[in-house]
Amino acid sequence: MDNSNLHSTNLHDSVSPRRNLRLTVGYDGSPFKGMQYQTDAPSVQNEIEKALARLFGPLDERITAAGRTDAGVHALGQVINVNLLDPGIPLANIKRALNIFLPDSIRVRNALWADSDFSARFCARGKTYAYVVLNRRNPSLFWRNRALHIPGKLDMDLMRECADLFHGEHDFSMFSVALEKGVNTVRRIDSIRFKVFGPYIMIVFRGPGFLRGMVRMVTGAILAAGRGHVPIERVAAMLEGREANKITKIPPWGLYLVRVRY
Repeated sequence: MDNSNLHSTNLHDSVSPRRNLRLTVGYDGSPFKGMQYQTDAPSVQNEIEKALARLFGPLDERITAAGRTDAGVHALGQVINVNLLDPGIPLANIKRALNIFLPDSIRVRNALWADSDFSARFCARGKTYAYVVLNRRNPSLFWRNRALHIPGKLDMDLMRECADLFHGEHDFSMFSVALEKGVNTVRRIDSIRFKVFGPYIMIVFRGPGFLRGMVRMVTGAILAAGRGHVPIERVAAMLEGREANKITKIPPWGLYLVRVRY
């Protein structure tokens, strides 16, 4: 651990009340190597912990996040929590101060005191992710790190048919990456919905939890079907484990963690 931001519990800590601070944060993932703490690269966690240390003094534990978004992935509703000595500061002032200390690419959207046993990660009951595609001939100058540009035609009917394959509970081992040994690869997707705003297509996933890389790999299969690159029968075979998944994982910059449900 980086001892510049953390310290051991002292006598003052033992007699001071502690509070569990819960923050909802949004961030532009472009400048960061992911949510999780990094020793040699910028991360969202690094910046949030530095801001908290500036406001409350050195932290004696790391923050807990609901999800570990990968490098380049954005968030609108990431949730974190951390136990602190009670600062006696109104929540509105905590939010305001943290937004002053944080870089412009990270914003605290909401701050509240949670129960002592609340964990942003382990109390989460579900997550909503969205992947944004810009489907037109010319790319966007301002959305180049916010949406995946696909200039060719997309067949929305084929995309919806492909998305239907993934509804419900399946073994998603063919649609995930870099899993630790022994991880249960069975997951449930409650819904995959499509929202179209002119040339922008938003593919929205809702479920209790997702494996690493799962949303991007499932989205990649849906887009490959919509572009006519992969027949839906082959996608079904991949999901059932009868065929290796050779669909290239799509870039991270179109993906957003939209909401965490508790």
